[in-house]
Amino acid sequence: MINHATLIGRSHRLRQQNCHDYAISGAPAPGCAFGLVLDGCGSKYHAGTAVYPSHNEVGAKLLGKFIASSLSHTLQTDPAIQPDALLPALYAQSRDFLARLVTLYPNHDPTLRSHLIMTRLLCTIVGFVKTPDTAVFFWRGDGFLVVDGTITQLDSGNQPDYLAYDLLNRNRKRPFSVPIHSRHRPLARRRHRWLEQHPAARLRRTPPRPRFAALAQSTRPAARPV
Repeated sequence: MINHATLIGRSHRLRQQNCHDYAISGAPAPGCAFGLVLDGCGSKYHAGTAVYPSHNEVGAKLLGKFIASSLSHTLQTDPAIQPDALLPALYAQSRDFLARLVTLYPNHDPTLRSHLIMTRLLCTIVGFVKTPDTAVFFWRGDGFLVVDGTITQLDSGNQPDYLAYDLLNRNRKRPFSVPIHSRHRPLARRRHRWLEQHPAARLRRTPPRPRFAALAQSTRPAARPV
């Protein structure tokens, strides 16, 4: 069994900003599973003196659905495929998918196409693939990896290497990063968004902030004498 969930951040709720996150998972074949977390870039796009809002949740959802569909088809066709063969092909397919979207954009002005990429298609990708023999993480951008209770931060210095950047330069091709192979259950996490293969696993809760702890204490009913 594989589960996924999302939680809209507090700042997005307070400011009523669109949520840029997308998560999807699946188990398309016996012994096979995958999980994906995508986070659209929330920064505004500056072009000269103009400033454009971010709608990169569009790219996160489109790319997430495409990668999930591609992984499902591949794992159903060849459940024993090795990561060294799977992930380079997945990157090429993903890049080609985004490139075709840009090509179909109804304007041949390269400036407007760049605007489409920078305001609609920038998103990070953190995911895992499990086959009957192994499990592997892959990503583009930043986030967190968790396996057997060990958390690894994918730090980009707040400058994520979005896959869609590869569309701005035809000669720029950077496949997914793949650092870890594991025979254990994997978990891919992006801040408060998480995906995992095991249904009973839990994330450790952080202690409440002081003012909320005080509020909880003040509102707790007093014990009655026996």
